[in-house]
Amino acid sequence: MVELKISMYVSMPGKVNELIQQINASHTHDNITCVLADSLLSWAMEIALDNQIKPASFVSFSATASVLISSIPKLIQDGIISHDGTPRKKQMVEASPSMPAMNTSSHFVWARNRLQLSNRPFLWVVRPDIADKLNIGGFQERVGSRGLIISWAPQQKVLKHPSIAHFFTDCGWNSVLEAITNGVPLLCWPFSDDHFLIEHYICNVWKIGLGFNREDGEIITKEDVISKSEELLSNGKYKANTLDLKEKLLNSIKQGGSSYNNFMAFVAWLKA
Repeated sequence: MVELKISMYVSMPGKVNELIQQINASHTHDNITCVLADSLLSWAMEIALDNQIKPASFVSFSATASVLISSIPKLIQDGIISHDGTPRKKQMVEASPSMPAMNTSSHFVWARNRLQLSNRPFLWVVRPDIADKLNIGGFQERVGSRGLIISWAPQQKVLKHPSIAHFFTDCGWNSVLEAITNGVPLLCWPFSDDHFLIEHYICNVWKIGLGFNREDGEIITKEDVISKSEELLSNGKYKANTLDLKEKLLNSIKQGGSSYNNFMAFVAWLKA
């Protein structure tokens, strides 16, 4: 994995630049007119500009996280965070008038906080390398046929199944979107990056899920897990709110919807 990352930033830029120039020098109708790349691959944008090609960045994390990240210079200037990103004190901050106030110690995307008693059937997806560290063999024996532990699952198909009551997630943006589009409430255990900001929206803005109490430290008790899980199952408002948000999301991607119109505007820009 380390070697792959090194080659991505050392070898790939030159190879991509060489490929673009080779294709565009062939004088065919298949010239490259735009470079669309992940926002983390900034070198791709530089290559596009050097070759006088339109650059477009694909941002895989939430728009609110992007706003917060772009606010870093001002947050440093205002003395809210230090140059290494550490909050100077616990306080509420508004990164944008259209975003709710956020707690510097728990909602910032760089904040780092640290996943059988529910007596309900469950599916647990655990990567093999993590499963080895957790030594979950005995756990599987205890839960028997009530719980299934696997290394991978077709998440969209699982979330579409009518027996899914809620999704215990780390609040990764793609997983959250998939849960919403399938009308599944969320139980949140964020780990890093933009997870904490997304958890804030899930629990406090959209009200489609619940998080855990970390005020007394990073330990989340088994009683809290059971309590929050039962509340999601018994309180119909979370399911209702999720279904309402699902309808809004699906309407936005239909013809005439905001996401549809934005995408078509992007396609028009590409063709211009």
